[in-house]
Amino acid sequence: MKFRWDNRYLHWGVTAFLVIAASMLFYYGIFHMKTLIVGIKTFLGIMAPIIYGVILAYILSPLINLFEQKLIYPQLEKHNIKLQKKGKRAIRWGCVLFSMFLFWIIIYALLMMVLPQLIRSIMSIIYSFPYYVKVIEKWLNSFLSISCICGRISVVRYSCAFTEYWLIISSISGFSFHPCSTNVSA
Repeated sequence: MKFRWDNRYLHWGVTAFLVIAASMLFYYGIFHMKTLIVGIKTFLGIMAPIIYGVILAYILSPLINLFEQKLIYPQLEKHNIKLQKKGKRAIRWGCVLFSMFLFWIIIYALLMMVLPQLIRSIMSIIYSFPYYVKVIEKWLNSFLSISCICGRISVVRYSCAFTEYWLIISSISGFSFHPCSTNVSA
């Protein structure tokens, strides 16, 4: 049986089916959001290498074409060298490898420019933390009367001291410490 798409009843039936299907998907999305988010995260986790590869290929494609068409092939034509299919493929692979090498050199250079400043900023925050704690404590003492919150100030001092300790330990040894869980460092 052949469907005629100009049939009015077929249009109504397809529209009704799509509305019901969209309503069911909307209901599932609203009431099972956690399951939906876990599924999307799992899918994106599986697809991440492919997505990164596509992005990397898109970024490096102009550089590879530049090396091939503006640098290598004109030099080969100047010396009257004709290439077969395998030779062109080898040149393409060479350009890809050289482009990847250049890409990683650029990433390394950018990290080496940003990382020292980031470390300096973090260390500055860590060294200035006791001053910040004293300023906050002074502000709390002036804002609240000491007689009614004497116990609270000691809690604030303990919390600030613990936070300062955590910042120093985590920046030096590279692990995070949480008081409620055991930390196993590998």
